[in-house]
Amino acid sequence: MSKLKISTRLAFSFGLIIVLLIMVAFVSISRIRNINASTEKILNDRYAKVMLSNAIQFEVNVQARILGIAIIGANDADEVSSSVTKVQASVKKNVELLARLKALVNTPKGQELFQAVANGHEAYGKTRDANIKLLQEGKSETAGIFLLTQLRYPQEKFLTALAAMASFQELLMESEGKQAAADGRMAIILSLSLSVAATAIAIALA
Repeated sequence: MSKLKISTRLAFSFGLIIVLLIMVAFVSISRIRNINASTEKILNDRYAKVMLSNAIQFEVNVQARILGIAIIGANDADEVSSSVTKVQASVKKNVELLARLKALVNTPKGQELFQAVANGHEAYGKTRDANIKLLQEGKSETAGIFLLTQLRYPQEKFLTALAAMASFQELLMESEGKQAAADGRMAIILSLSLSVAATAIAIALA
């Protein structure tokens, strides 16, 4: 009977250790999956949106700079033509970047911010094209005044909308980064706690 009791006790204790070890593995795998999901979202979604928003802003600034150069060299038809071609190439690039950004938007807040970006892009595009038309018509002085008085506001509004999109994604990145760190800390604490419990039981049986 005594041997039976000892055998039963050993079997129960051994089974408990196995359960604790399984729990350690489960907790570790679960937390690692959460960390991987957060990391993947940060890199492939949030960070990608920030980079796209910044790239679009860069192209808008390129367009403004080229238009300014074209106005300065408006007496040279070749310079104007070359500048217009460069602006159009930048515009095409931005259309592609905006399409990629739109495809990544997957939250109500993101959709709201992207709508502001799309509206800003449309208003800026119309005004920019009007400025280009003045240049092509040889109205350099009018084009210069137009650039400073008419194009600046829609350009700034477009850039502000893009900055808001990037800032929102950066906040999400920060939040998800903190959550990933918290998951990592919790995985360590739980794994250590369960490992200590399993070790204590093993020592008690020794």
